[in-house]
Amino acid sequence: ADQLHWQVKAIMVDGDDRSAADISCRDTSLYDALKWHFDITVRASNLADILMMVRNAGGMTAEEHDELMLDDPEDVVARFWWVSRVLRAFPCTRGKITLATLLTTLGAQFPRMYSIASSSLVSPSIVEVCVGLVSIQGNRGLASAYLHSLSAGNPVWISCQSSSFSPPRSLGAPVVMVGAGTGVAPFVGFAQERKHLVAGSASVVLGPAQLFTGCRLQGEQICAALFEEALQVGALGRYSTSFSREPNTERKHVTDALRDAAEEVWEALRHPSCQYYFCGDGRIADSVWDALVECIMRGAGTSRAKAVAELDRMRAEGRYHLDVWGEIAHGNGMRRLQRRQSTMAKRWLKAVQDQHSDDQH
Repeated sequence: ADQLHWQVKAIMVDGDDRSAADISCRDTSLYDALKWHFDITVRASNLADILMMVRNAGGMTAEEHDELMLDDPEDVVARFWWVSRVLRAFPCTRGKITLATLLTTLGAQFPRMYSIASSSLVSPSIVEVCVGLVSIQGNRGLASAYLHSLSAGNPVWISCQSSSFSPPRSLGAPVVMVGAGTGVAPFVGFAQERKHLVAGSASVVLGPAQLFTGCRLQGEQICAALFEEALQVGALGRYSTSFSREPNTERKHVTDALRDAAEEVWEALRHPSCQYYFCGDGRIADSVWDALVECIMRGAGTSRAKAVAELDRMRAEGRYHLDVWGEIAHGNGMRRLQRRQSTMAKRWLKAVQDQHSDDQH
C-alpha cells in the first residue's frame, strides 16, 4: 500500500491531477488499477523508459541520466526495484509527471508463469505449484512475495495454458529430467503420475527415468521424500541431487552429476523415443546443454559437432523439452559476452568524450 500511495502522491498537482488518463480497466479504482493491472516495478526492460520519464520531467540532469544508463542494468534495477523509489530518489519530479504519462510508462502488468507441480491423473481437481520467494539484495519479488503472503482461502487470479511439457505418451520411452531449484516443480507431477501407474497395475512397464536435481543447501530440497519413494517402487530409475553450497561437503552442481553419469545418460538419449526435459533458469539450461554435449561425446565416442547435431535432432523431433525463465543461448554464449563488451565500450567512450570536453575547456 505504501508503494502505491507514493505513486499517486508523487504525480498529483496540489492533490488533483488535471490530465485525463485512460487506465483501460473498467469499473475499477486507481488504487486497484495500480495494484493489479500496472507494473510498478523497475525492470531491465522498462528501465530506459522510466529514467527518460524522470529526465523529461526535470527530475534528473542529463549527466545523471546518462550515468545510470551506462551502469549495468541489473545493478540499477536492484538499487531501485520499485518505481516509487525512483520518484523518491528524484523528488523534483513531484507534481510534474501526469497520471497519463505515468501509466503509459508503467505498462501493463504481465502474468507470471509457474509450472504445474501435480498430476491431473492423480488429483484432477487440484493444481499445485512451487513458488520460490525472489529476494535480491533485500528486495522481494512482486508476485512471489504476494503469493507467499497468502493464507488458505485467499483468492488468486489464475489461468492455464496448454504445454508440451508433459510425460511422454509412450510409457516405455526413456526419460531424462533435469531441474534446479524450483525447476524441479513439473517433475513432482511426473513422479506422482509414474508412482500412480506402477501402483495401479503390475503389468505396466515404464521406460527408465533419470532425474537430476540441484539446489544450494540440503534443507532447500523440494519433495525429496516423494522422489525417494518413486525410486524405491521403480517409478524412477535414478534420483540425483547436487548441493552447491552445503557446508562440509563437496560442492557440486547438477551439471557435475550429469557428467558423472555420462554413460547412463547417453544410453537413454540414444534411444529413438527418449524424451529430455529441463526446467529452470535459462543460464542453467545452457550449462546443462553443455553437459549433455559432453555426455554424448564421451558415451558415443564422437565429436562435439556430432553431439550437438544429436541434440538438434531431438529438438527437431519434438523430444527436447524446455520450461525456462530468462533467455537461452545453447552454445551461443557470445551473445552475453557481446553485451558485456558493449557495456564496457559505452563506459570507455563516455570517459573519452568527457576527457575530450575537459581538454577543450
